[in-house]
Amino acid sequence: MLTILLKILSILGIVLLVILGSLLFVLLTVLFVPVFYKIRVNRQSDWDVSVRANWLLGLAGASFLYPQPGSLRIRILFFKLFDSAAGAENAPKQPSGKGREKKGTHAREKHTKKPHSGENPEDKTEEKTAVPGEENRSDTTNRESPRAGHPPEQDEEARQDRTKTGAENAAASGPIEKIRCKFQRICDKIKNIRDNINHYREILLCEDTKGLLNHGFMRLGRILKSIRPRKLKADIRFGTGSPDTTGYAYAVYGILCPYLGKHVLVVPDFEQAVLEGELTASGHITVFQLLRHGVMLALDKRLRQLISKFQQED
Repeated sequence: MLTILLKILSILGIVLLVILGSLLFVLLTVLFVPVFYKIRVNRQSDWDVSVRANWLLGLAGASFLYPQPGSLRIRILFFKLFDSAAGAENAPKQPSGKGREKKGTHAREKHTKKPHSGENPEDKTEEKTAVPGEENRSDTTNRESPRAGHPPEQDEEARQDRTKTGAENAAASGPIEKIRCKFQRICDKIKNIRDNINHYREILLCEDTKGLLNHGFMRLGRILKSIRPRKLKADIRFGTGSPDTTGYAYAVYGILCPYLGKHVLVVPDFEQAVLEGELTASGHITVFQLLRHGVMLALDKRLRQLISKFQQED
């Protein structure tokens, strides 16, 4: 009996170790296996954009293509999880204008009915129009007649008072009153900010906040460095239509030229507004790098202190 129990426990232990090992393998794979991407942009007469991403030797991938109307595909192994092009093809087509006109004419023909034999439609119309006319005249005479026991002058004054009160209520609940209330709330917020601006300025200018901003910019720079394209190739001709703005943009390119590499060629056109050429970029993104820098910034004590200072009241 004891040997059987030990065998069962050993089997359960092996199963648990296999499950834990599998989970650890999946976690390490997600964290450390990079996602490779490739971007290609071509601009001649129209835009042609292609973005492709692969993970774990093509086990999972995604692609985005933009000539019109554009398509997005996501797959794992040989199974498509999402395909926007297939959804657009399977969408129901709207009926043409002729079909709608035919349906409308059939519906109108069904609803129209012919009068029965022996009945004159003019008699019905006369009867229908005669009765409402008499009722309307009787109602107007009843409304115009003064109340019993009240002279017409008092009725006229009461009527004027009712119209004045109705106009005042309409003006009070109109859009002008709403605009005035919104403007008052905005003024109150501005006044509150003006009163607290010295408090916020002291928080932003203290040494801890400056150190936190430097830490945040440092982490952001490392994240951008980890996801930047490893290979970049471009041949672009551009012009804004104005020589001065084209010169300013080309000066910015001259500053960034040492960081872009020798395979990036930009030719300015000072005479016309134009943007054409081809750009190809490829690189990889690792989830571990993104999480590491994000967690290091979130664990900084100065960030929690800054949030608590902003939440405190004066």
